[in-house]
Amino acid sequence: MFFDSVDGEDERYYTADEFADYFRQVISSGILNGGTNLQVVCSGTDMQVQINQGYAWLEGYLYKIDTKPLALTLDTADPSLDRIDRVVIRLDKTLENRYVRAFVLKGEPAGIPVAPTITRDENIFELSLAQIKVIGGKSYVEGGEITDERLNTEVCGLANSLVTADTTDIFNQFQDWFNSKTAEPGGEFYKEWKEWFESVVGASYLTHTQAD
Repeated sequence: MFFDSVDGEDERYYTADEFADYFRQVISSGILNGGTNLQVVCSGTDMQVQINQGYAWLEGYLYKIDTKPLALTLDTADPSLDRIDRVVIRLDKTLENRYVRAFVLKGEPAGIPVAPTITRDENIFELSLAQIKVIGGKSYVEGGEITDERLNTEVCGLANSLVTADTTDIFNQFQDWFNSKTAEPGGEFYKEWKEWFESVVGASYLTHTQAD
């Protein structure tokens, strides 16, 4: 893949996932750079958060916010218990959806709240951008209640090249060659060093003998 299609002769058809698979081989999932790329922020005055402009890569599919921050509204806080929400980018390949979008995963209010888990299966793949602690009885979210998860490789991380080279065999071959050259007493490098050393010692001995 990929080749041009010739109508009526040699027609080539490719699915969206075949196109995505092309990129899955060379780029891992994650945000495309750090800084403020897809950073979750808030104004500190209401229950709204914003995702800054940026790009993410999810299993070969691209997500972008390229003009202005995307606003998401959190549900009202529980009257007394805290909860932890998550802001995620979700790839959904099911036929009824077929999108990459941002969502708020709402957590459960509790005495010791925990963040909702992200989903990663054959159809859905999520990256978590941030956790947000929603304080019980509070009508707004502050910056200190947002935990940035973009660099956490367990749930997000940076997209990286998957093109790598295993140099183990090359290194082992070099090491074997080096060991054979330096081995005592038959190694070529060892012999040369020994001859040089003995010549230096011999010359030094002759100099001292003549001086005496």
